[in-house]
Amino acid sequence: IALSLLGNLLNMFAEIPVLKQVNAFAGAILGFLEVYIILFVLIIVGNILPIEQIQTPLQKSSISKIIVDDTPILSEKVKELWQTGSRV
Repeated sequence: IALSLLGNLLNMFAEIPVLKQVNAFAGAILGFLEVYIILFVLIIVGNILPIEQIQTPLQKSSISKIIVDDTPILSEKVKELWQTGSRV
């Protein structure tokens, strides 16, 4: 019952015009980041796997180059973890 009341209260606040716009904008940013991270992980794993049918298209893709080049610290950390087999 308490969670239901809290949920209804939060929904009321979310309908306030300014908060509604901020909520939509923040949701869009978080959605973009989620897709970016998923693509990043798939591209890194594809680059690490020794399969030519995967690596060749990734190396030719301008989007994959942009994603990997724009996050060099994360790229190196993922490659390091993959090669050493370390856990986070």
